[in-house]
Amino acid sequence: MIEKAFVRDLDDQEAFIEMVIENKDREDISTWSRAMSYKKALDSGIYPSQGALAAKLNISRTHLVNMMAYTRIPETVIKAIGPMHKVGIEAAIKLAKLAEDESIHGRLIELAPQIASGKLSSRGLEKALKDDQKEPAFILIKHHDVVVGKLHKAKNGDIQITIYSEAANRHSGESLGELIGSTGVFGQKQG
Repeated sequence: MIEKAFVRDLDDQEAFIEMVIENKDREDISTWSRAMSYKKALDSGIYPSQGALAAKLNISRTHLVNMMAYTRIPETVIKAIGPMHKVGIEAAIKLAKLAEDESIHGRLIELAPQIASGKLSSRGLEKALKDDQKEPAFILIKHHDVVVGKLHKAKNGDIQITIYSEAANRHSGESLGELIGSTGVFGQKQG
């Protein structure tokens, strides 16, 4: 049986669109893969702008910009995550936005296994990072530059003051209130 093939001369834009059409309904091509393909088309100059590419793809520019969030995730974070096929578009948007702050790249890398497994959604990712920024676990109480105890929040929400026994013994002549009161501002926050 002989199959016919049609041969046409296509410019780069037409060839790209033919590829997109051919792959449009394939379920095995992830949003991340599509975004990488679109990035190549933009980087190589096949399309001069995201707006021109979106128009040719017949999708909104907003949708294309959202898809391109994958391309704004730092390479170190992508390498830590590994295959990006389980990272949904909302998580990619959140990752790209959060990664604008270079100081949290290390934390994103630590969270990579949870991101890769799909267990950490965009909301979960934001919560994990907010939890990192909460108040430290305790505040040191100092008396004349000597640590005498700590102030911390218990799991039930109560504020607890712990005076170390050595400090209490050393300052036995002073009442507990005087000791705490003499510390002035409670020293340094600790994590």
